[in-house]
Amino acid sequence: MKKLNLMIASLLVSGAFFAQNNVATVVETGENHYANVLQQGIRNESSVNQSNKKNSAIVTQINENVLNSTLSEVEQSGQNNFATVKQVGSGVLNGAGNGVLKAFIDQTGNRNEAFQMQGPDLKQGKSYAEILQPGSDNKASQEQLKYGNTAKIKQTGDLNVATQEQDLDLAPTAPGSNNTAMIFQSGDKNKATQVQNGVANNASAFQIGDENKSEQFQTGTNLALITQSGDYGYALQTQTGLLNVATILQTGKGNDGIQYQEGTSNVGVINQIGKFNSAYQNQVGAINNAMINQMGDENSIDQVQEGSWNTASISQSGSWNETSQKQYGDHNLATVIQPGLDNAAIQLQEGNCNTSIITQFGTNDFASTTQIGVDNNAAIVQMP
Repeated sequence: MKKLNLMIASLLVSGAFFAQNNVATVVETGENHYANVLQQGIRNESSVNQSNKKNSAIVTQINENVLNSTLSEVEQSGQNNFATVKQVGSGVLNGAGNGVLKAFIDQTGNRNEAFQMQGPDLKQGKSYAEILQPGSDNKASQEQLKYGNTAKIKQTGDLNVATQEQDLDLAPTAPGSNNTAMIFQSGDKNKATQVQNGVANNASAFQIGDENKSEQFQTGTNLALITQSGDYGYALQTQTGLLNVATILQTGKGNDGIQYQEGTSNVGVINQIGKFNSAYQNQVGAINNAMINQMGDENSIDQVQEGSWNTASISQSGSWNETSQKQYGDHNLATVIQPGLDNAAIQLQEGNCNTSIITQFGTNDFASTTQIGVDNNAAIVQMP
């Protein structure tokens, strides 16, 4: 009777195991590793592989919906790395489920920290998160709340910090899905932040060099790109609305680029090559186009558009040039070209269908145009 009871108990335990269909694998080679895997519910799968010494991994997976599943893989081959993964996939997508949460961490350097959080949400469908850290002393975090989000971080230098947040600030019933965030940092002491709330936002940040900083904030449906090659660069992009496009390209040392977009279908570009250039670009409205190009050192630009269908462009290829360009209204056109040294230009347009062009080729020149009204035209050309 005792053997029969033991057999029945064994079958019950085995049946419960296969009913839950959870899989957990831990492989550790080396010394002084720590791994903790907690699985609750059904269709959870976790793999932890740690080599060398003193690596730690904590994985928590919770899934209550038979149509959903969670997958986590942690690989750590350096020393003193720490990884934390939490996946909660209990929601239902469009009443049908069919969601899978995938999280991957691969740390091959030393003293890196990685954190991933997926869910929980009422509409928790498919999401993907990945962290690759082959350097040392790097920190990376990813948080995904709603469905269809993709986030990737790769840091190949030392002492870099990367943060990604997707749909964390939305109400439970608010739409949020299919956002894409990507951070690539090669160098030391770089910092990148991406925050997305909405549907189909796309943000990419590429930083090569040392002590660069990028920040991207998206609400709605927007596209943002930051590329910094050099040292001590700073780039900020804030987008609110639909179908806005913002691009910052900076090469050199100590360049600053700032973009604000609020509205629909605005396009803004900042391109800076040199040292200690600064560019500020602000667009409010619809279908505005703004372009900034700076090649040289210590140039500065302030560019503002409020209205619709405005076009503004500034090109400064010398050094110590300054431009202030502001448009308020619709269908205005403003252009500044300054290839010389220590020039200054001011443009102000208030109204509709105004056109202003300033071109300065010399040194220490100053030009200013003010247009208030409709259908005004102004042109200034200064030669050396």
